[in-house]
Amino acid sequence: MVVDISLLLDDVDASIRRRLPTGSVYASTLQAILLKKVDYAKHFLSFILRGGCGKKMSRIKIAIPTKGDQGLEDYISDVFSRAEKFTVVDVEDGSIIKVKVVDNPAKTYEHGAGPIVVNMLTDIGVTAVGSKMFGVGVSALLEHNGIKMFNLESRTTVKEAVQKIIESIQSYK
Repeated sequence: MVVDISLLLDDVDASIRRRLPTGSVYASTLQAILLKKVDYAKHFLSFILRGGCGKKMSRIKIAIPTKGDQGLEDYISDVFSRAEKFTVVDVEDGSIIKVKVVDNPAKTYEHGAGPIVVNMLTDIGVTAVGSKMFGVGVSALLEHNGIKMFNLESRTTVKEAVQKIIESIQSYK
């Protein structure tokens, strides 16, 4: 379900209101705000103010699950939550400015890997992820944390994946 956010803006400071999107947001986002889930609401507003919800994002942080530590030349992993590593790419105005490979703390977990991975990605400020597939639980957690998901094809390099994500975000304008 999608709701019109303008209905909620009467009590929001004018300087913040100008920076929020007009139009719709997911009901789960609205529910979190209404239930006073402060951390999520702050994360959501921060995401919006950084340019989310269809606006051109001047700065984003993209995480891609990878098989190794070869950075942009590595291939995406076939799994998300149990990937060996994550290549985290900072992008500013459509250009890659920083690449870092981080270990996946949950790669060997039999159960519960998804929440640990999403928590790690949220903690390091990731705003978008790309993967071959996302499980139902991970998808819900990523959405709940305001992290945008992009589906990618097998045998895609991190560099190709990041370019596809940048193009997708820019086409939302």
